[in-house]
Amino acid sequence: MALQTFPYTIIATDQSFEIRRMKDYFVVKANVEESRGYVGFDACFRYISGENEASQRFAMTTPVLNKMEGVKMKDTAFVLLNQDHFPQPQGNATIEKVNSSLMVIIKFSGSVSDQLLSKKQAQLRAYIESNGYTIKDGPW
Repeated sequence: MALQTFPYTIIATDQSFEIRRMKDYFVVKANVEESRGYVGFDACFRYISGENEASQRFAMTTPVLNKMEGVKMKDTAFVLLNQDHFPQPQGNATIEKVNSSLMVIIKFSGSVSDQLLSKKQAQLRAYIESNGYTIKDGPW
């Protein structure tokens, strides 16, 4: 089964960085501070598996979004596609609309560690600042 990826337009690429334009989209989001995102992931997964007021199921999408505060995950979110209205969650999650924006992405692979997350966040901030962008939310 192929996972759906929410749509975006690539504005520019530069080595391991990508600037993407995101149209308005909806997410199911769990606000849980944790190290690796398991509790937040589970809450979002239960929602798309039917734990909502309509018992409606949704396709899994990529990527899973994790808002970071240092090396801790504060929020975990799944993008919801193909609708403008979504049933309310029954568990520890909320539905939110995210307005159109630009995102600067840094691509990397390997085992995620606190040290790697700190290093990549520093590289991302340096890239954003050197290109004259302003951080409004994130890092995600």
